[in-house]
Amino acid sequence: MLNTLAWTLLHFLWQGTLLALLFALAQRFLASSSARARYAAAAAAMLAMPLCGLATFLYLAPSTAPASASATRSFAAALAPTVHTAQALAASSRDYLPWLAYAWMTGVILLSLRMLGQWTVLQRYRHIAIRPVQQQWQRSVHMLAERLRLRRPIRLYESAIADVPAVVGWLRPVILIPASALTQLTPGQVEALLAHELAHILRHDYLINLLQTSVETLFFYHPAVWWVGRHMRQERENCCDDIAVQVCGDPVVYARALADLEQLRFQMPALAMAASGGSLLQRIERLILPQPARTAPAALWLTACGLFAVTLAVWAAPSLRVSARVLPFAAQAAQPTPKPATQPAPKPSPSPKPSNANGESFLDNLERAGLKDLTVDQMVAFKIHGVTGDFIQSIRSAGYQPDPDQLVSLRIHGITPEFIREIKGLGWSPSLDELVAFKIHGVDSASIASMKQLGYQLDPENAVAMKIHGLTPEVARALNGLGYGKATFDELISMRIHGVDPEFAASWKQAGVQDLDIDKLIALRIHNATIAEVKAVEALGYRNLSADKIIEMRIFGLTPDFIREAQKRGFKNLDFDRLVKLKQFGLLDKE
Repeated sequence: MLNTLAWTLLHFLWQGTLLALLFALAQRFLASSSARARYAAAAAAMLAMPLCGLATFLYLAPSTAPASASATRSFAAALAPTVHTAQALAASSRDYLPWLAYAWMTGVILLSLRMLGQWTVLQRYRHIAIRPVQQQWQRSVHMLAERLRLRRPIRLYESAIADVPAVVGWLRPVILIPASALTQLTPGQVEALLAHELAHILRHDYLINLLQTSVETLFFYHPAVWWVGRHMRQERENCCDDIAVQVCGDPVVYARALADLEQLRFQMPALAMAASGGSLLQRIERLILPQPARTAPAALWLTACGLFAVTLAVWAAPSLRVSARVLPFAAQAAQPTPKPATQPAPKPSPSPKPSNANGESFLDNLERAGLKDLTVDQMVAFKIHGVTGDFIQSIRSAGYQPDPDQLVSLRIHGITPEFIREIKGLGWSPSLDELVAFKIHGVDSASIASMKQLGYQLDPENAVAMKIHGLTPEVARALNGLGYGKATFDELISMRIHGVDPEFAASWKQAGVQDLDIDKLIALRIHNATIAEVKAVEALGYRNLSADKIIEMRIFGLTPDFIREAQKRGFKNLDFDRLVKLKQFGLLDKE
């Protein structure tokens, strides 16, 4: 079993490199995708690592089942030319393989003790030098949790030890926020950081981080594991940043909160979910100046190392696959097997008949369509995806001159002459790339024709955007019939992006809010204004609020609780503008 464990660890050298190589390639293709997609790729690579190790160990483990003896004997006979090499390899490795397993066990024990120490420190952070925060911050956490649809009870404490906000625990999560953050950051910045920590709780990042740390502990000797883990933690923070920006609605405010937090930064234990995790400068640049991620130099090095490791594994596979359950039969399998006295001569197999009734081969069919200088890879791709001469001629008759790669792409995405005629019937002359985009996003002529009947003259780019954001003629007709005027196509897309549906627009119409238009509806949705909150403010004496006043109220965080507190302090006859200034400059905040 020690030898099997050692061989499993050795096999993981090339397996882990190959997984990291695949993740590097995935990063390259997902450079312009969302942080969630890149995080999913990193998590998949991290999950595949222990699965590869477990599968390799089970495959190499000695088997005592009698039923497998004949199969093992046959396998050893197939490897007879390499039996002597395998025996020499097993004899030379018999001395150092157990020591390799013992060294691995020592490393796992030491890192496990380190992980236990970090957990102990976290318990100290959780129970020592903490006190409940002011009620307004607890209400802010409750409000943010409701926005995120987070139903779990969240406890928020002010910590005298922690220097940055952090989440501790999974089943009963606790958010620790330093006293310096409450005094040195603005309320909007603190709420943005709290939204980041609630995003960690919503995504169960504390538990996932524990599992990730366990995988890194088991395969501590492989640099690829740490490289994938570093990217996974970076994308985890990016995902929470995106959620925090979505909740607070202003990336600039959140970026400033991260920049100010850098001045308070302290090295939290690795198991904690802190808002300062990852490269803070890269996170700020990503929020303010979003740009496609570039392939890191490490990805290029991993690509070269992965190709070398895979080549080495393929070359050494015949010897390495001879495990403990094969070697007992090796010597016997290597002996020549006596032939029977009489052996019938094999019958010649009939030659395959051409599939074409006229005797035309697949290559002849392509040459008849005018394609003569194809590579072997291109011909194989044509054969796999069914690119025939008839298909090529039908595409050309539609007015296109595709190259071999485009022909394969058209077949993969199901582009047919009928589909081309349907799209051209809309009055468009789309390119091949636009045809593929139409097919991918499900652009159909019926919905486009319905939108034209509503007065929207769409181009191919608008048609794709309409499908991506789920804008249907029914939704457009309902929004235009609510009395806010006819929305432009860009306004319809903006409403879909921010979640302004017919029900939301109708509810504000029924509430009797004055001076509403499409832009103000979108602003109400962005700032999470609710009719219930407006009614509560009106009950406190501020009636007939316009849409601009409601938006201003949400921007400055003017809540019914704050108005009640101001009235208790004697500010009963303030107009709305002075009440906003009272909140804006924090005149009621405790020093």
